[in-house]
Amino acid sequence: MIIIEQLIDGIIVDISERRLVENETIFRDANRQIKEMASRVLGQAQKTVIPVGFYCECSDRDCRERIELTPEEFDEVHSIANQFVIKCGHEILRVEDIVEVQGDYCIIQKHFMPEDLV
Repeated sequence: MIIIEQLIDGIIVDISERRLVENETIFRDANRQIKEMASRVLGQAQKTVIPVGFYCECSDRDCRERIELTPEEFDEVHSIANQFVIKCGHEILRVEDIVEVQGDYCIIQKHFMPEDLV
């Protein structure tokens, strides 16, 4: 198990790799709800061209930054179970790799992805 030190409220805290993934999946799940609602409102033709503000899916539980993606782009990122979309600079390279950079956001792949969180 990998333990990461993260600064939270001015205190260095040890956080397990699993906990980091859990935080990211919470944001991914919220974003799936945003995508479903946006897809219904936009309709099939518009979901490929109109961007929506999705939450950054980084492991920082307090992050509320937004990333502009179309619902179709969101689906493309998540077509691979261990991929997440985050603001560039929010990555933790000890537990994830950057696989693509698109402007101000990055697509990352987790090194470890528990079966129950896929």
